[in-house]
Amino acid sequence: MSLLRITLLLSLACSVVSTALAQIIVRGTVNDGETGDPMESVTVVIEGTTIGTTTSSDGAYELELRSEDDILVFSFVGYVTQRLSPPIDGEELNVTLVPSIAEIEGLVVVGTRRLPRLVTDSAVPIDVISPRDLRSTASTDIDDILRSQIPSYNVQRHEIDGSTTFVRPPTLRGLSPDNTILLVNGKRRHRTGSLALFGSALILGSQGPDINMIPSIAIKQFEVLRDGASAQYGADAIAGVFNLQLRDADHGFSVRSQVGQYGQGDGRYVTIGANAGFPLTDDGFVNVSLEYRNTEPTSRSVNQVAAKNLESKGYPVKLPGIIWGNPDIDHAITAFVNAELDLSASTRLYAFGGYGQRSGNGSYFFRMPGGSIARANVFRFGSGEDAIRAVADLDPNDGIDCLSSEILPPLDSNFDAVQSFVQQYRGSCFLFNEDYPGGFTPRFGADIYDVSAVAGVTGYTQSGLTWDVSASLGRSLMDYFIRNTVNASWGPESPSDFRQRDFVQQEYSVNLDMSYPVDLESFYSPLNIAWGAQWRTEIFETKPGDFHSYSVGP
Repeated sequence: MSLLRITLLLSLACSVVSTALAQIIVRGTVNDGETGDPMESVTVVIEGTTIGTTTSSDGAYELELRSEDDILVFSFVGYVTQRLSPPIDGEELNVTLVPSIAEIEGLVVVGTRRLPRLVTDSAVPIDVISPRDLRSTASTDIDDILRSQIPSYNVQRHEIDGSTTFVRPPTLRGLSPDNTILLVNGKRRHRTGSLALFGSALILGSQGPDINMIPSIAIKQFEVLRDGASAQYGADAIAGVFNLQLRDADHGFSVRSQVGQYGQGDGRYVTIGANAGFPLTDDGFVNVSLEYRNTEPTSRSVNQVAAKNLESKGYPVKLPGIIWGNPDIDHAITAFVNAELDLSASTRLYAFGGYGQRSGNGSYFFRMPGGSIARANVFRFGSGEDAIRAVADLDPNDGIDCLSSEILPPLDSNFDAVQSFVQQYRGSCFLFNEDYPGGFTPRFGADIYDVSAVAGVTGYTQSGLTWDVSASLGRSLMDYFIRNTVNASWGPESPSDFRQRDFVQQEYSVNLDMSYPVDLESFYSPLNIAWGAQWRTEIFETKPGDFHSYSVGP
């Protein structure tokens, strides 16, 4: 045999052997762990690659591997993903997938009068937002997070709309915020002290809860019930019901921080949150959450033409005159505690509550110190052709007529003429140009405080009767202030900073909820009968601010 023939035969043999070694084929079937039925369209891939296949209608699959070290990943929506090594003896790899209850069938409280049930067993559609969904956005504002996760949930930014600038009332399905109920662990949360006195017609006059007084790190899951909500929760829930479930782990510690800003260099925010779980004896838990948030303002305003004209006349106008953007949120601190303790095999004691505070401030429009659109009653009296510069005569007996056109500079005067008048007639005549030579931009805001607490006992009997007795309280305080402005009626005696007023909302309730299942042969499942009683009171107070904020001066 020639050397060439031997070489060819050896090469062919090596090729056959290497091909045989490379062709590692794994086969098998995939079945449902609950029903035992074959599962079609299950994805089977080699981990870390795009090499894969899907199961046929009888649950069978076949896949060629690259090596014996490959890991197979079996996945299907609503089922727990499995990672398995192929058998080394060539046997079939049969897989059983089990439903992913934690991700798809989370226990829900809203939409049912029975014990917490799986969302797929609910008689009405419920959206369940998991912690992973809540963390999937870069925002630290719960309203913005929910807007990105819930269809028909809408919340707007209100730059110059009073209290709605700091407590943004959300709308669901295009209805008023007053038509939506917020529950925490199935218990109704109190409303904020903020009244929407300005804004769009949809939110005008509404008074919803302040969801941002709950730390985002304390949320276990968020449930949204839209259809059929009013049938169970009354007219207040025509738009829908939100239920926020608090984290209930009895061990572990987690810390989360976020930092960011806009591309234009403003709006920098910092959020730091921590959550910890502790056992409460052997039969309970205490879960504590704490969050700190600070958000700097943004401004997307442009210079006013009138303000630029005043600048050309020498006025020291601080441009831009109008600040238009997100408000400044200072040192928002929220804390929440959730605790439960089993008193017996069928009775459980529970309690939860929290505290929050933050300060927010924004800007009103720029007050012009001169020109035809100078701020009325501060820098200008009258309007149109009759408009003159606003002036106060401090001493009517000194013989100086401050309103005389011979000495009072007109509204279109340059800055030097106004300052000359101020210097010459100081003590006799007063212009607010003396205190605010370049005009001013008032700053408005509120110090917001919130506290809530719920405690109760729940249980069941051997006959199936479930009961729940609870008491709750909530209080929200809006302490409004305004700075860098004047009460013109007080002239030179006017302060520049005011406490305007306080709005206080207080709510107290005691609840008894009971339900009992009745077995009927004609029904697929027991007929649930629910009843209960409630005592509830709401108190809204408005308190006056500083004397100079509402009084009329001499």
